[in-house]
Amino acid sequence: TGSLAEAGAGRLTRFAEGLTADGLPEPAVFCHSYGSVVCGIAAHRLPATDLVVLGSPGMRADDAAGLRTKARVWAA
Repeated sequence: TGSLAEAGAGRLTRFAEGLTADGLPEPAVFCHSYGSVVCGIAAHRLPATDLVVLGSPGMRADDAAGLRTKARVWAA
């Protein structure tokens, strides 16, 4: 499943970049369950104002700073 998460991270990043291509504001990204693994991999290059994580099995980082993102990180 690691390779699936990495592939998904690339897709998520391209999608978010497409949302902002016309000068629109960066979105907040909500990451639930396995999707939070995808967000964790993509975080350092994901154009987002906020990453909201719910029901996460992990994000491949020990803490929010380990995600290397400029986005605010929220977890529950």
